[in-house]
Amino acid sequence: DHFVRLAGFTPEQQAKAIHAQGIDILIDLAGHTGNNGLLALAHKPAPVQVSWLGFPATTGLEAVDYKFSDEITDPPGAEAQYTEHLYRLPTLFACYRPMSRNPLWRYQPRYQVRTSPAVGNGFVTFGSCNNLGKLTDEVLALWGKILAAVPQSRLLIEGKNLDRPEFAQAYRDRCERLGLPPARVDLVALSHDNQYLTYHRIDIALDPFPLTGGTTTFDVLWMGVPIVSMVGESFKSRMGVGMLTYLGRTEWLAETPDDYVRIAAGLAADVPALNDLRLSLRGETENSPLMREDLYNQCFGEGLRVMWLQWLARAEHPDDPEAQEQAIQTWVQQYPQEWTQPPVPGVGLKPGHRVSLHEAHQLLQDLVEKAKAAPPTPAAPGPAQGVTGRHWVAVTELAELVLSAVPHDPVALACLAEVEHAHGHTEFAVTYLQHATQAMGMGVAAG
Repeated sequence: DHFVRLAGFTPEQQAKAIHAQGIDILIDLAGHTGNNGLLALAHKPAPVQVSWLGFPATTGLEAVDYKFSDEITDPPGAEAQYTEHLYRLPTLFACYRPMSRNPLWRYQPRYQVRTSPAVGNGFVTFGSCNNLGKLTDEVLALWGKILAAVPQSRLLIEGKNLDRPEFAQAYRDRCERLGLPPARVDLVALSHDNQYLTYHRIDIALDPFPLTGGTTTFDVLWMGVPIVSMVGESFKSRMGVGMLTYLGRTEWLAETPDDYVRIAAGLAADVPALNDLRLSLRGETENSPLMREDLYNQCFGEGLRVMWLQWLARAEHPDDPEAQEQAIQTWVQQYPQEWTQPPVPGVGLKPGHRVSLHEAHQLLQDLVEKAKAAPPTPAAPGPAQGVTGRHWVAVTELAELVLSAVPHDPVALACLAEVEHAHGHTEFAVTYLQHATQAMGMGVAAG
């Protein structure tokens, strides 16, 4: 595996560079978002081109052949909304992993699910951390009805520029015009450092509509916060429908505004039950199709094979659909056995160098023994921070690679507990050991 830089190229140059790599299937992750590559895709630099994940609608390009989706988020009849052929996965259209930029943070104490804030506050806090552009007048007015239906409840809205006094005041005035009591609305400035931490202040999340949350909804559920979502008619207004359906929580889906208020008020009516739900929801989410990476990878890989076989069949038998189907069936029967089995976990140590999970565990354990046997690193003046000693650093770096490949791997987590214990970070060491124990109970492979 390697990267090819396309920055600074014209669309034509990008297309030539892609074609020169001999790529069979080109996947676009941006759609019509900023700085996208659609002009390059328009030149058809790869025989099969696929749209996925980054944009909740069609590219509108005939050069893009397929779009990955699922049967809930894009139900039968949605084909008319796309120029692409819909490939519906037998699972949710996407799979979620939190903390992708800082994979070890997900195991740290500050990111663990806490007691529902209503237990200590004595009132329920509804909230949204979605882009403010999604919060239309209709949405805010409906949220005002929820506040009216739940005495003493509050609404927390996180968004960009809410740290600017004049902007925040204008937004507060808008809320008041739409029926939200300003004294019960908390405006919180968007901070990427708090992407997950703000949910510690929210009891029940409210999904906007018609453009619903995407990654934000994944974040909400992983942090243990139930969410109320409105059912829409297109992908952009059904992302919450797909997530909650595959989670098995369709009772949080509203067909009408009245339903939306009723569901939100119903969740708020029983704080002990709300707290019990919060403490179990992360486990539900991690064990559901929303975060089953093994299941998703198998389905996604099969989808790419089907797309490629369809292209080959059309090339060999143009204008003969029956012959194309027969050819595909023949090729499918000739699949290597490993293609039909769940993927075997492995760890990429560097580009082009992959080892089995068992081999990675052995490397980790060897590094831990070397670190324990090495003379201690002289302490730097001031409070101890971070990880010192090249052997302990090597343990941390390899454990992070393992956890990037296999989240919740118990051996990697136990090795990180050794690192933190060696540095006197007792709280972190205990947390890693707790995660390792939980992972073994979940049946995560230990190599």
